[in-house]
Amino acid sequence: FLAVSFWGCNFLPGSSSDSGTTANPLGAGTSGPVTGTITTGQTVQEAQQTVNPGSATITIASAGSPLNGLEIQVPDGAYSNSVNFNISYASITAHTFGSGFNPATPLIKIDNGGQFASEPITIKIPISKTANKFSMAYYYDSTTGKLEGLPTVSEDQNFLVITTRRLGNIAFSPSI
Repeated sequence: FLAVSFWGCNFLPGSSSDSGTTANPLGAGTSGPVTGTITTGQTVQEAQQTVNPGSATITIASAGSPLNGLEIQVPDGAYSNSVNFNISYASITAHTFGSGFNPATPLIKIDNGGQFASEPITIKIPISKTANKFSMAYYYDSTTGKLEGLPTVSEDQNFLVITTRRLGNIAFSPSI
């Protein structure tokens, strides 16, 4: 699953707080993945597409959908066989990751049968972000409860672009 988060400048990972310690928006003194749970509402299927070997782009063009504008770019060489992609989402109704994690998008599930890509896949996630906030997407493992940051390629007020070789559950959250 995919989660995305915003932080104000005083909550940037690695920034100093007034006490001189490193601030972490998901919990003081943590490094690496944190664990917890995300509870969701009903899952909504948004798209299904088979990606054949070679490059492909999957785009969600569904007015009114929270995923409208989502784009998945699969580069040539990512998969040697055809791979089925199922894209869905579910509203996040509760979580145990603390006050630094305030979901701003539903939990996005990109299911490719668990296949690890040989080349990084680029995902453009639609967001609505205010100025002076730092955005970050997270991979959420619902089995282990781990929430791990994903590398950001670029961001603006409307989109966050990330890369990953592992697909699954992704979420996005602003921190106030």
